[in-house]
Amino acid sequence: MLPTFVRSTPDGTEKGDFLALDLGGTHFRVLHVRVMEEEQKMLKMDSQICAIPQEIMLGTGEQLFDHIAACLSEFLDSQNLKGQTLPLGFTFSSLILIHWTKGEGSEHNAYYLTKCMSFSIQDYDISSVAMVNDTMEEMKNVKRVEGKDGRMCINTEWDGFGDDGSLEDILTKFDKVVDRTSINPGVHTFEKMISGMYLGEIVRRVEASEALRGIWLTPMWFDLSETISSRSARLSAAALATIGNRILANRGLPHLKTTVGVDGTVYKKHPNDKLQKVLRLLAPNCDIKFLVSEDCSGKGAAMITAVSQQLALQSRLLEESDGEEENKMGS
Repeated sequence: MLPTFVRSTPDGTEKGDFLALDLGGTHFRVLHVRVMEEEQKMLKMDSQICAIPQEIMLGTGEQLFDHIAACLSEFLDSQNLKGQTLPLGFTFSSLILIHWTKGEGSEHNAYYLTKCMSFSIQDYDISSVAMVNDTMEEMKNVKRVEGKDGRMCINTEWDGFGDDGSLEDILTKFDKVVDRTSINPGVHTFEKMISGMYLGEIVRRVEASEALRGIWLTPMWFDLSETISSRSARLSAAALATIGNRILANRGLPHLKTTVGVDGTVYKKHPNDKLQKVLRLLAPNCDIKFLVSEDCSGKGAAMITAVSQQLALQSRLLEESDGEEENKMGS
């Protein structure tokens, strides 16, 4: 679990234009988010998906962010945004560890990431870069940060669950082969068991084994695919149930009702009844509703950037007010 240092969420007063970058494993999305203050709060969004070539995925941080900057410039042109000074939020759709394990450039930490991003976009009218990760938690439970007051968004880092060997009992030989042949062996153990980026490869490895060779498109092959998809759903449900039960216990509640925002092809395209069924079984006192949100990571990055801009403005106004008071007292 990592702190994000985001301690405020949107309160409905935010407005303006914001850019967001949502980096995935094989592509990234550029978004222009407009928050308009009308009779009813409106959020409009334009976006563009950009592929990340394999050589850039495996290259340096500078190469990656130069590629992102070039695509960002193209997007700004298409939206007629060149010349406007816009704040930028940057998010990872899959959570990032202390070190760089997203698939692109393997030896870079978050500080280096921010530095690369800021350098690559220095020729554009972009006022700030906000790095974003997910999830809100009580400050008293964020052990990496001093203080116990208020709340903070946290990065649960559950994609790295099992990196310490705690999932050894349920890892199959096929999981281990997929991990060993991945671009980041030894890390993101849980992600490699549940995410769409790896499910197909697990099926391929099992199907290619000597015992099952030749079952392609037979009933057994469909059973195999369903089994691996179902395992992903059950493991995801177990992780969600753990978080739900933890919140329930921390707050001393008899029942918890909450909503989980969800995005991604696996949830949208795979049957999710098993996810719901296992979740109800493991967390019977938690009423967890799933809400599909398109581009939720990018929208979240834009909104947190809006919040940070608003807080910065409030801080400046407070400092100016304090300065005026001091001047009055001095005179």
